[in-house]
Amino acid sequence: MPKEKKEIQVYCQPIKEALEQFSSYQYVRTPGALLQACVVLGTCQEIAIDLEFDRDRYAYGFTLCLIQVYGKGICYLFDPFAGLDFEPLFELFERNDIVKILHSPGEDLQLLHLMGCYPKNMFDTERSARILNYGAFGLGSLLKSIVGIEVDKSQQKSNWTNSPLSDAQLKYAARDVAYLVQLREELQMQAMQKGVMSWLNEENAAWDDYRAEEKPAGHFANKEDSKRLPPYQLMVYNAVLGLRDAYAKELNKPGYQVIGKELAMDVVFQPELLDNWMQQKGVHPKVK
Repeated sequence: MPKEKKEIQVYCQPIKEALEQFSSYQYVRTPGALLQACVVLGTCQEIAIDLEFDRDRYAYGFTLCLIQVYGKGICYLFDPFAGLDFEPLFELFERNDIVKILHSPGEDLQLLHLMGCYPKNMFDTERSARILNYGAFGLGSLLKSIVGIEVDKSQQKSNWTNSPLSDAQLKYAARDVAYLVQLREELQMQAMQKGVMSWLNEENAAWDDYRAEEKPAGHFANKEDSKRLPPYQLMVYNAVLGLRDAYAKELNKPGYQVIGKELAMDVVFQPELLDNWMQQKGVHPKVK
């Protein structure tokens, strides 16, 4: 068997025996496999997309860990740690003739925008459910109440920075996109019955112009802290967080593992803590 085919792991196990929505998923880790997947996805009228990422949980910064795309009965799982060029995939995301189905895509889009990809023609299942007055908007809740499928979320907070990913993580990732097409169909049907289809179209079209608000360069405090701290204390707090960020980047550690946020705030109002810095808890040894 050619080497490239070995690196595409194809799983044909049912994700849910009662309601299986796709026949297989492929773990894409080679350039050839990526191009083959893009050829198939390029013939779809609609595709479902989700991203797995790490945001200062196990590693430094906002890190893309996996791109999941469902189309033509297959979930393609693209591994960013395999050194792939995602330009062909991003071109598909930006095509206006293919509907991209996502659930609450704010953070996913923020990460894609940072990589220079600006998807078009999106359908957000969460925003659509809000318009239809659903009380719970989480993907798990919607799949259970609308599609009749209960998904396992046990891998949601697992370490996605590892590569290759575990079978359990791959199955979880595939489930997150496998039922979005069916969910969209159900939501559209309900919207037509209630006469609010135009509202759904307007709200979903607004995602095309969405751009995440970027923090100014050198500013690390969040909005809440920026509002409640006086100017001088905010300057000091921001400097402490800046130091934390520099060490976190160097160590490839999330910020909270370098200097705890509570300690960073305490130093602002109790600078005498620095006199006893070596004994403070919540500080990485290298920072001490």
